[in-house]
Amino acid sequence: MRVSDVMSRDCAIVNRDMSLQEFVDTHLLRTGDRCFAVEDNGRLVGLITLRDIGAVPRDRWESTTVREAMRPLKDLHIITPDTQVLDALRLMAGNDINQLPVVANGALQGIVSRSHLVQLLQTRSDLQHPAKRYAPLHRMNQRGVTP
Repeated sequence: MRVSDVMSRDCAIVNRDMSLQEFVDTHLLRTGDRCFAVEDNGRLVGLITLRDIGAVPRDRWESTTVREAMRPLKDLHIITPDTQVLDALRLMAGNDINQLPVVANGALQGIVSRSHLVQLLQTRSDLQHPAKRYAPLHRMNQRGVTP
């Protein structure tokens, strides 16, 4: 399975010049999302996450821009839409990363998160081996009695 089959395509893009306080108030607290793309003229330049915001003291949020707090593209692990899901998960686990940007030709295609991939793999496993994990379901007759 490829990353393009499971990535989130609705990643919010934020202005790199807004203050962290404005970003938190207008995006983070209103959406509940945990990862945001930062672009400049349609090109991905970085990501900003809760971890990045937490690294800046709260009393500096008003004077610190998203650009100053984000992780720049050069510091990110990037994958392509053709990356295999297990390879992406290994990359995340090996580098303690929760999200990976999916990029093609310099443009952001989507984001994959570790929690989403783990949940997806668990669901696929449960569907392939349901008898090992769950007792069989019994149907009731019209009187509500199990035959």
